[in-house]
Amino acid sequence: AFMAGIALGKVPQRDRVVREFSVLGNLLIPIFFLQIGIDTDAAKFFQAHVLWVATVLTVIAIASKMLASIGAVGTTANKLIIGIGMVPRGEVGIIFAAIGLQVGVFDEDLYAVVLLVVLVTTVITPPLLRWRLGSAATVPLVLPRETDEPQV
Repeated sequence: AFMAGIALGKVPQRDRVVREFSVLGNLLIPIFFLQIGIDTDAAKFFQAHVLWVATVLTVIAIASKMLASIGAVGTTANKLIIGIGMVPRGEVGIIFAAIGLQVGVFDEDLYAVVLLVVLVTTVITPPLLRWRLGSAATVPLVLPRETDEPQV
């Protein structure tokens, strides 16, 4: 499907294809994630070995993204913000896990581990970004008015 998308991106009718497939995508993508939820045995999330492996993989996923942000050498960009912004990259993991479960490469426990890592990294990123962007701000959002009255 990805390769077909690349090929269709080169045709003269690209704009029409994008317009017509976006309607289909808006319908099918939520259905895909609905199916992922239906296929998930949430009780697996609370098994000790699943929690342990998911915790280790979550730490590795976050640490590797932070380490990768060092690659922004030579820029004035805040590398911690870049690293945090890269943390929730699990969509492909969900797709491969779903395919792996379907063809029998993944068992239910490994599937639960991957989904748990994706869920945790997706949920923790917005608060982390909010925290970091708040502490990285160097200019106040509201500048004080200049008046002759003393500031309280």
